[in-house]
Amino acid sequence: MADHRLGEFLREKRENLDPDRAGISTTARRRTAGLRREEVAQIANVSTDYYSRLEQGRATNPSIEVLDAISSALQLDPANHRHLRRLSGRDTGPTTTVAVRPGIMKLLDRLDGLCAGLVLDDVGDILAWNDLATVLFVDFASIPFEGRNLMLLLVTDPELRGRIHEAELPRVVDALVADFKAQSVRAANQARKQAIVDRLNQPGTEFAASWASATIAPFQVCIDHVVHPAVGSIRLEVEFLDIADAGQRMVVYHAADEVSEQRFGQLAAQVVSRP
Repeated sequence: MADHRLGEFLREKRENLDPDRAGISTTARRRTAGLRREEVAQIANVSTDYYSRLEQGRATNPSIEVLDAISSALQLDPANHRHLRRLSGRDTGPTTTVAVRPGIMKLLDRLDGLCAGLVLDDVGDILAWNDLATVLFVDFASIPFEGRNLMLLLVTDPELRGRIHEAELPRVVDALVADFKAQSVRAANQARKQAIVDRLNQPGTEFAASWASATIAPFQVCIDHVVHPAVGSIRLEVEFLDIADAGQRMVVYHAADEVSEQRFGQLAAQVVSRP
């Protein structure tokens, strides 16, 4: 017999979410409260048919990425986010500290093809990204959430490290550690911060050397030069957007010079528009 608890939970949260709060402009009078199924699907970047089947109990085994996108669309708090994963059998570890607001997700989408964008929380967990960020760096969607942290990836992931010139890696790690120290002081999830530090702070490692330094500096430009296997060297300008009251920030990458702009454009051409 089908377990309808996931669908019932999704329907309840959808019907209780005010359209204005979700960034949906309404003019005509609505027959029912909350969002429509197609509106949740649009915000979460999934098909209306698939989301409807989830609510009806006809779709099983949704991916963590889909669940996290729906959680963000429904603006679930951390407890309800975790419950959503538990209902779907995907409670495999920590979840994002706060859902990414729909307006920020829309901004990421609008930047796609022009700039690469990431949304980070205050311990550097990567909460959201656009397609160009995936082409420029790594396929974030393929990385389990517990490992999808900018600091962890920079220190341990061969693919991301391979995008940075070997001679520049020490500077990049130093800058990111200094930024991590500054941002994580105010982190809501101190257990997550400590887990990252414990994992990386091994004797003799480049992280340990940087962590022992007294340098603390927020909003450090860390990755500003990518060596991409498809197009070569790309120099980047990096901008930070602090997302007020969310413990998050958006990091936006765009080309720094004419040659880099041409190569960046080649990568942007690979981005396939989302359905």
